[in-house]
Amino acid sequence: MIDHDALTCDEPHRAIAAVPADGAAVYRGWMLCSDQYAAFDDAIAARGVTLRTSGDDYRRAHELPGWYHQIAPVTPT
Repeated sequence: MIDHDALTCDEPHRAIAAVPADGAAVYRGWMLCSDQYAAFDDAIAARGVTLRTSGDDYRRAHELPGWYHQIAPVTPT
């Protein structure tokens, strides 16, 4: 239902054209950079769809600064 090429070409509204309006959704596709996922989250929210993983949560989990503090105590320095 999602056009991955459109997502990675900064066309999130075109990428979600086949997504039904309203409801909740889970993205189960290829990894996106955080900015692409955030644009996807914004575009799909405009259709009344809520992603289970928000753009902020995706960035926190996807990028090192968002999760390093959790493994720092067990990571050699």
